[in-house]
Amino acid sequence: MKNTKKILFMLTVIFTLSSCFFALNYSIDSRLASVSLQLIRENESMQTMPFIEPKSSTVSLDIANTANILDGEIIDVMIAGTLAYVADGYGGLSIVDISDAAAPTKVGQWDDGGYSYGVHVLGSYAYLADFDDGLEIIDISDPTVPMKVGQDIDCNGAYDVYVSGSYAYVANFYIDLKIIDISDPTIPVEVGQFDEDGSVRSVYISGSYAYLADYNDGLKIIDISNPTSPVKIGQFDDGGSANDVYVLGSYAYVADWADGLEIIDISDPTIPAEVGEVVDFGCACGVYVSGLYAYVADLDDGLEIIDISNPLIPAEVGQFDDGAYVNCVYVSGSYAYLANFFDGFEIIDISNPTAPTRVGQHNDGGQAYGVYVSGSYAYLADGDNGLEIIDISDPTAPVEVGQVVDGGEAHDVYVSGTYVYLADRNDGLEIIDISDPTAPVEVGQHDDGGEAYSVYVVGSYAYVADGVDGLEIIDISDPTAPVEVGQFNEGENARDVYVSGFYAYVADYDGGFEIFDISDPTVPTRVGQFDDGGYAYGVYISGLYAYVTESYDGLEIFDISDPTTPVKIGQFDDGGSAMDVFVFGSYVFMADWSDGLEILHVTEVEHTILITNPDSSLVWEIGSSQYINWESTGSISTVTIELYRDEVFETTIASDVSNDGSYYWTLPSGLDRDEDYQIKISDASDSSVYDYSSNFEIFPKLITVTAPDSSSSWEIDSSHYIDWESSEYISTVDIELYKDEVFNTTIVSDLSNDGSYYWTLPSDLDNSSNYQIKILDTFDSSVYDYSEYFEIFNISDNNGGSSISGFNPILFLGVMGGISVILALKKRKNI
Repeated sequence: MKNTKKILFMLTVIFTLSSCFFALNYSIDSRLASVSLQLIRENESMQTMPFIEPKSSTVSLDIANTANILDGEIIDVMIAGTLAYVADGYGGLSIVDISDAAAPTKVGQWDDGGYSYGVHVLGSYAYLADFDDGLEIIDISDPTVPMKVGQDIDCNGAYDVYVSGSYAYVANFYIDLKIIDISDPTIPVEVGQFDEDGSVRSVYISGSYAYLADYNDGLKIIDISNPTSPVKIGQFDDGGSANDVYVLGSYAYVADWADGLEIIDISDPTIPAEVGEVVDFGCACGVYVSGLYAYVADLDDGLEIIDISNPLIPAEVGQFDDGAYVNCVYVSGSYAYLANFFDGFEIIDISNPTAPTRVGQHNDGGQAYGVYVSGSYAYLADGDNGLEIIDISDPTAPVEVGQVVDGGEAHDVYVSGTYVYLADRNDGLEIIDISDPTAPVEVGQHDDGGEAYSVYVVGSYAYVADGVDGLEIIDISDPTAPVEVGQFNEGENARDVYVSGFYAYVADYDGGFEIFDISDPTVPTRVGQFDDGGYAYGVYISGLYAYVTESYDGLEIFDISDPTTPVKIGQFDDGGSAMDVFVFGSYVFMADWSDGLEILHVTEVEHTILITNPDSSLVWEIGSSQYINWESTGSISTVTIELYRDEVFETTIASDVSNDGSYYWTLPSGLDRDEDYQIKISDASDSSVYDYSSNFEIFPKLITVTAPDSSSSWEIDSSHYIDWESSEYISTVDIELYKDEVFNTTIVSDLSNDGSYYWTLPSDLDNSSNYQIKILDTFDSSVYDYSEYFEIFNISDNNGGSSISGFNPILFLGVMGGISVILALKKRKNI
């Protein structure tokens, strides 16, 4: 019997302990399950959150400086991956992280006291051209701790270095080019050299050629197919100070000191030709091209990162210069006719625009200013020599056949019918009868004391650019009695005039490029102007474009489709003194006081728009702010941006936005979730020019309440966390309590959206298992979420609620079971 009692007692204890353990384990498992569920929800939320792509770079029509770092004497730079290796003068080698082009960061440096001019990176080594210490080879396997492993002191005077294969090519102050065998980087050995007493500052290797930037002699091209015997095969020199060169494809990019960045066509290495130039630096001495950027090392401004994605620069294809001073050019057929201040009248064969050749000349010692060709005659405004008429029936042997000299200073000439209209700086407008070219006779004159520089005739009117007297309009219906009928004068200095349609286009020395409405010749009205501080000398209109020469700024090209707002779309400047311009087909012939006749090839730029952001990978959330990016060509001044959904217009985002390639848009509320949204961007003044983006997704802002949940049982006067997840674009939230789906009370308003709130339950709440928490966006009540139903109870309330705080039914049953067994045994013992 005793054994039986002992066994029953042990079973009771085991049952009781097991029940307690089971209950405790159940409680822990429930909490772990709750945590696991929350982690799963967070993971799912992370997977569904939108991927916000960083702002993409844009392409503008102008070259733009985007970043600047390093204040030392920056000489050269090379890019490898996301690092820029900079020859830093007395600072040796600097290594800069450019993974963010707008915020470059210096990460490493090596310096042994020399003066670093050039750098080239290949593999794990940086090859440094040190003027004092020659060629230095730096191990950069760890960019933060660069170390020197080799050196060639015989290369002292080194300005630059380029590594290709097993050779380092060193641009040297004393010997133009040295070729060093670096098959063993720790023991470099010289194997060849090229020298013609130049001053080479930089070298770039491409294929079998070495491209040398010679400070005095421009760009030299060297055949290095045999490294032990290099040979020069081509050269380009425009008198600048070439410091550095980079080759990409068919072009060499030259850092030309004060002349900035020059672009040379090297498709034929034996005949290199300049096709573009950018002059906006202090002292450009180093250049490297990578992707859409040119990295220019500037002696004054440090490292500059330049966007070269789409520069609108006309390309020079030919030049004729005999050292004289060309004032005016007129093109007819296969010939260009020049008015040359010292050399008189010149005839240039331009049948091959890339190789213009002088075939004829007439010079009688005058000062030729202007020329006009009509039929077999050229009419020359020859300064003190007045008007000269030259027979050009044989271009190789021009012959003067007539002349009118009245003591003035003839500057320009225009032929209409049987009359020559001469702009005479001293005598105003002179009208000459040339019905017999061999016996010209002056028949009329208009002079109001100004300085007539140019004349253009249309119908019954002559339009005169009259210096400080501005634009004058002369009625010439009676050539013997010309009468001024209109004038526009603001005290500037009109030098040239061209008339097209109802507009007169004036090159004003002081006022830039001006456009006048002459629909009423008696009241000319200025409607448009572009003045960038240059000195405008000549103007020519062709189609929707105006070609304006400026003394120091070269040729500027304007879109005049809207005469009230001329837009500059291109420029060519090689440092000369541009005086006059004539357009013939796709060629521009420029009379340059310093450089003679220059021939430029201009291709009309098509107006286009290309949206680059958003694309199909993007998901944008309502309330967020995103960049819309695009590229464009041509003269598009403003654009309209619209939103489409399923190829149907949804809303206008912005109208007449400046065409700067980027717009920052905050997505408004009210948009439905959809994966088929598109952005449309169109030219605000020409709706036929537009582009659509790829389809992308827009989704609404979200709030998800994560606590309390259906397992929560909260006692009044206790404190608990209310938790939620939400969109980052919701700044503040309101939290409300609902019972039986009916509003009960506001828990808190305008709460910072940090995902959690510690709430102490008030004592006046009723017992119920049908409570809910509602969390909503303070500023957009359409964005909200409800929690699951949960319980609130009052333990002191005997009439309501079946729950006891901390009560566990299984633990309770276990304890009660044990007590029952003990009582039963005790009773049996008593019996």
